[in-house]
Amino acid sequence: MIDLHTHTTASDGSHSPAELMHLARDARLEAIAVTDHDTLAGLDEAQSAAQALDLELVPGVELACHCQVGTLHMLGYFLDPHNQTFNNLLSDMIASRAQRNPQIIAKLNDLGYELTMDDVCAQAGGPIISRLHIAQAMLEKGYVRSTDEAFGRFLGDTGSAYAQRTEPDPAEAIDAIHSAGGLAVVAHPVHLRAKSELELTTRLKLLADVGLDGIEVWYPEHNAVLTDQLWRFCRKAGLAAIGGSDFHGSVRPHISLGIGRGGMNIPIEILHRLKERLNRR
Repeated sequence: MIDLHTHTTASDGSHSPAELMHLARDARLEAIAVTDHDTLAGLDEAQSAAQALDLELVPGVELACHCQVGTLHMLGYFLDPHNQTFNNLLSDMIASRAQRNPQIIAKLNDLGYELTMDDVCAQAGGPIISRLHIAQAMLEKGYVRSTDEAFGRFLGDTGSAYAQRTEPDPAEAIDAIHSAGGLAVVAHPVHLRAKSELELTTRLKLLADVGLDGIEVWYPEHNAVLTDQLWRFCRKAGLAAIGGSDFHGSVRPHISLGIGRGGMNIPIEILHRLKERLNRR
């Protein structure tokens, strides 16, 4: 079994890249992708640990893209970490985060929730500071009962403290991933918040038309109906179908590595097909 969507302390996970590799071995995974937000910083450590454990590491990243409705994230796999075009995009996205975080904190302060950047940075294990770290800081201060509540009431795109950041157009993200020799895959399509199968497939087709390589079909929040819709679309459009848990560790304790909420098992054949597509590119 494999897991193609995980996070470490290089972004907003609770385990270091090396610790994550040991967890993957304990979970009896054959391969694992590290897909931290806006950074490749954890990949060297993960690769060293994976080699020592005879575990296959798939180098990856997760990018937030501009989206009119819902949330659109793009997973990139098999990337050249030295590609300048791709690293320029990452630098822009990290700078955008640095501008947005103080805006969110200021809005929370205006709402009566005392919070500082120091409080938030104390939750992070690396240079990437995300909304999840703000949610963790709010949880620690007792302002919310869970990080899900923090996003639902304050930090999500309909929340009272939400602040927009500059995000690349999906086509720009796909082009940057391709320029680094990688494959571009839509993460958790459930977050697109499509109201019908027609709307979902129409939006996915637009992405396929600009070079999309695959879709995250198997995901803990996907029900059987959505999974079937995505699987059928992948077959019709000739796209790769992948799956991942979106594991973050203790900050999302209901999600387990490799199995998600308990019923997800992604076979190694999925990774073989992804590599076949890479070879064709």
